Amino acid sequence: MDLTNINQKTDAWKEEVLRRSGHSLLWIGGSEFFTANSDSSLFFDALLALHWERIEYLHAKRSYPSHNKVWYNLHCPTPNLRSCSVQWDAYLDESSLFPESSPPLFANLVPLLLHFSISCVKLDLKASWLADLRHFDFWFQLTTIEILRALQSMVHLESLGISWEGKKHPRLDSPSHLQIAILPNLIKLRLNHRSLTICNALLAHIRPAEGCVLSFDTTLDPGPSLQQELEQLSFALCSSFRSYLPVKPRSISQINLTMLANFFTFQCGPPDEWRPWGTKHAPPEFRLCFQASSHPTWSVLPLMSTFDLSAIQKLRLDVNTRLNVFPYRKYSDFLTFFPSSPPSLILNFERACSLQYMIYLSTLVTSTFFLSRTQFS
Repeated sequence: MDLTNINQKTDAWKEEVLRRSGHSLLWIGGSEFFTANSDSSLFFDALLALHWERIEYLHAKRSYPSHNKVWYNLHCPTPNLRSCSVQWDAYLDESSLFPESSPPLFANLVPLLLHFSISCVKLDLKASWLADLRHFDFWFQLTTIEILRALQSMVHLESLGISWEGKKHPRLDSPSHLQIAILPNLIKLRLNHRSLTICNALLAHIRPAEGCVLSFDTTLDPGPSLQQELEQLSFALCSSFRSYLPVKPRSISQINLTMLANFFTFQCGPPDEWRPWGTKHAPPEFRLCFQASSHPTWSVLPLMSTFDLSAIQKLRLDVNTRLNVFPYRKYSDFLTFFPSSPPSLILNFERACSLQYMIYLSTLVTSTFFLSRTQFS
């Protein structure tokens, strides 16, 4: 049941669709279809309340984190649930959807669940069913030592996402107390946390499979320890990139680089011509993203100096000078990280770029690289 589409139908048709389903298992999904007390919201609430044990796939995105009682179905046993993803656009700052005294999710009886993604819920990472998951994406509201201890039993994980968007950072345990989590089947790891220190600690203590795809998103906060943290991060990122690249065919390796004073992204994956039909760019595989409010992001450039870029065939520079222009000579610093036989280069200028900036940068990079094309977007 695609609730985004069924919301456009009459109540009678919704009930007819449900009647025709008989006793079959239900796949329920929808995005941006919830507003308080709307018809779609009430229909969704009724599905969870009356047909919870029939649900096999539940993928819902709600625009507000309502505390109505329908979500308490998540505390009931669910014998058929295989995939569950429940997200909210609105963020419940430091609180959780359920009070601390709530019963465990699924009453710890969810034998078939393999894919689990949820936000705004404080999880009990000691729950036995977590050990059977293949895909796990959750909202960080625990200490690093609790997370790493729990991950040690999740040896079947193939993808893992850990996020935190709150203003208050969870407590970081002493590195000497952190344990290594060996995840031999993990091929996709996503870390999204405002604290560089916490992202750094998790990355350094998770051992994924060879060739694991990494998505790393954090914030640079100025302070006396920032340089030391970047040096520590350099080792972990170098190890991750070294593990990722050799399992990818050399002929499909491209780096996309976006550099602003307050925003820096490094993406490695298939070249643009390999992108799926109808998409602007190929989906990034290995991705690093740094944001900053007062500290210039070019301080992260040395992190890439240890990367082995000899297998890279193409480099694309996405240049945007509308806000906080990145000094064009800083691009030269990055280009020196490539071997003597550099890849072909694509310069992608946004229309807001000044002509003078485009000339300076084009002249700079063509002295070292073969400029395959210049384009505007």
